[in-house]
Amino acid sequence: MNITYHGTPKEYFERLDPVQPYLPAAFAKDGFIHCTDGREAVSIIMTINYRHDPQPYVFLCIDKDRVTAPIRYEDPAGIYPHIYGPLNRDAIVAVLPAARAADGTFLMPDKFAEKTPDASQSIWDRQPTAPAPTAQPATAGAAPEYPPLIGKRVTLRVGRREDAESIYRLANNPIIAAMTGMPHPYPGIAGAEQWIESTWRRLAARTEIHLAITLTGEDQAIGYIGLNSIDYDNKSTELGYWLGEPYWGRGLGTEAAALMIAHAFRELGLNRVFARCRDDNRRSYRVMEKIGMRFEGLAREEVFRDGRFLDMRHYAVLRRESVDLAFSVV
Repeated sequence: MNITYHGTPKEYFERLDPVQPYLPAAFAKDGFIHCTDGREAVSIIMTINYRHDPQPYVFLCIDKDRVTAPIRYEDPAGIYPHIYGPLNRDAIVAVLPAARAADGTFLMPDKFAEKTPDASQSIWDRQPTAPAPTAQPATAGAAPEYPPLIGKRVTLRVGRREDAESIYRLANNPIIAAMTGMPHPYPGIAGAEQWIESTWRRLAARTEIHLAITLTGEDQAIGYIGLNSIDYDNKSTELGYWLGEPYWGRGLGTEAAALMIAHAFRELGLNRVFARCRDDNRRSYRVMEKIGMRFEGLAREEVFRDGRFLDMRHYAVLRRESVDLAFSVV
């Protein structure tokens, strides 16, 4: 993968035709698309030009090997490439948020950073990471604001009271209860609403992030996914999820989990995400395997549920192991 970066306003990129080649507004003036190689170069350029611009920006991660237009370098060190022509969309392998530090300067996404000359040290080990985004505090009885995580088929967003009926209907399932430890029978729509409101408090406090899983383009909650007990000191968290039975077998849980893990590494600056499930819950641990988690061991008789002890499978993925995650969720 031969990556270069281009910074652009998020709103501008989203409103363009997703099928047509990409042309930034500056192309008409300069005749080429500005790109940069290297973390420092992008950070400097974005800081100089857009530091005081409040609108959100994104970095387009471009595979130079896929670009069909000519590429020329304007810098003797080969740091500043320019694309002379429209950028074909299939060369854009990821769109990452351009996070800002407290002073307004931009932080380069870590996901596609190359190894330093010392192969034993990753650029992640010596560069600052973006501070964890803070959810806007909720007013009394209101959901906090948190940016949705949007994938090809699923979108993860803050839960709403209106989700309670759907959550109750889907969670009131003995199979889901047996595999997750949720109560059965589920304590009604009121119980679902109380649980949703509890996720708001944890989200505002930044201790946990629980988001409703919806189909992209639709708004009905079909499950939930979350990061439990986020440990910012050790940069670690536990992934948990469940999906309504009518939506099983379609890869939706896999995409939701990939979105959440990518968010944990990119925006929260975490290093390790782990998960566990019952040894007989093949559907759940296949999701973990598909998103790059590694099996770390079997904890024998780790939990006591429904009158018996159960073995639990443990999985985890580290940030440096997750390079391919972004490609599956763009």
